Amino acid sequence: MARSSVPDPAAAAAQPASRAGLALCLLAGLALALPFAFAAVPPMDDYPAHLARLFVIDPGPGHPDLARHYRIDWRWTGNLGADLAILPLARLIGLEPAARLVALLIPVLTGWGLVAVEWSLRRRVGVGALLAMIAVWSPPLRMGFLNYALALALALWAFALWLRLAERADQRGAGLRGLVFGPVGLAVWLAHVSGWGVLGLMVLGFEIARRRGEGWRGLVAAGLATWPLWLPLAAMLATGGPGGGAALFAGDPGSLAYKKDMLLQVLRGEHRLFDLACLGLVLLAIVEARGRGRLDRRLVIPALLLLGAALVLPRHFAGGDFADARLGPVALMLGCLAIDWPLTLRSAGAVLALLGLRLGLMGAAWHAQAEELARLLPALDQVPRGARVASAVVRDRAAWTYAPFGHVGAWATLRRDALVNAHFALPGIHALQLRGAGADFADPSQELTWQEGQDGQEGQGVDLRAFAPARQADYLWYVGPAASVSGRAAPPPVILPPGATILFRTDRSLLARLPAQR
Repeated sequence: MARSSVPDPAAAAAQPASRAGLALCLLAGLALALPFAFAAVPPMDDYPAHLARLFVIDPGPGHPDLARHYRIDWRWTGNLGADLAILPLARLIGLEPAARLVALLIPVLTGWGLVAVEWSLRRRVGVGALLAMIAVWSPPLRMGFLNYALALALALWAFALWLRLAERADQRGAGLRGLVFGPVGLAVWLAHVSGWGVLGLMVLGFEIARRRGEGWRGLVAAGLATWPLWLPLAAMLATGGPGGGAALFAGDPGSLAYKKDMLLQVLRGEHRLFDLACLGLVLLAIVEARGRGRLDRRLVIPALLLLGAALVLPRHFAGGDFADARLGPVALMLGCLAIDWPLTLRSAGAVLALLGLRLGLMGAAWHAQAEELARLLPALDQVPRGARVASAVVRDRAAWTYAPFGHVGAWATLRRDALVNAHFALPGIHALQLRGAGADFADPSQELTWQEGQDGQEGQGVDLRAFAPARQADYLWYVGPAASVSGRAAPPPVILPPGATILFRTDRSLLARLPAQR
């Protein structure tokens, strides 16, 4: 499966020089930030929840209502990556610019991390790194899993460093890895425990590939070779486990139908057919490389380990959602990196055209979604400071594009110091905790699912009369299916709680004041 690349002399003139190929891939990695040029606020689902949590942690003077509504349970856990990057920067340039900058840098660092892995392995950059960049804007990043996404970027850079140090097979090299990767592994874990798990599987797979033919002894030796990454295990034991005391597993690993859909959606973006076609083309390239003996087992085995983990893990793990879906795109990235083909002008042009088209479609979608958000936020002008706001957001279950407004209610905290039910507030997991609100007033209590033509819903609207968070709120902020996501010409009708008074309305949202006695 592994074979060194021997360039065809007849094609040498069509191959960019190694440094030129490296420069091309670095520019492609930089281009991964292009979607941010199309939206003043990145329409990532979780993005406002990150902002609001950091705002509550460090609000500055003049926000007494935040202390009344929230408390901070700060602890060192494996889910702090973007928070630790944004908070110090926010004191210099402000919270929202800092968060935007960090979010913008994450895909760039991920793309460059892919380049670093291939350069460390082969001392050149081939078509694999460029092709792998197609998977950078995968569902976890699109949904705004900033802590995990930053941890993944760091894990790729750490893996590249492991590959470089692996060349030193003597005792001094092993000791150097132990000295370096104790803090490196801890830093990746601190960013996000799943990123640390990805790093561990990549290193384990690489070490297994190095010991091919050694049987079970080689497997044991490969496992023991990962010892420099074990330091976070002590941190997890000290904090009560990977999720800081949360249940390790929640739910079964998932049905076969769910797992099939999860794998088919590793490149899920704006257009189903285009995204599936992109996946098919990437897989075809991997299969073609396999047929020609151009797949490097040193990256194939890590890819297979990540794919296996994605199939075995449940959706909910250690307090996190979509734990399994985070791994499929990384397996695809490594599968692409395993392609040991030199970069030619033809291959570079084809991959760059596909990557550019994906980024262009994403930029257009972000622009439309940012405009929708701009139409929603004026509703907050009707909300008094310190009010209690029940956010209700409808997700169209038939839509392919990820809904960008699942945590739009968090803007009420950012703009009006409000108590909102759209925050991540699991005890033992998240730093942000609620005061004076029940357990049913946190994420995902704001989410409502609706699909046109569902049994019992044909011709009916969204019924909010029994919406539980509204019983603890002064205002109800309803956001229907986003036009840019659902494609519906008209949103479903809404049935409000008795006595609600509409203060603000758009074609797909409304803000209502709720009666005092409910």
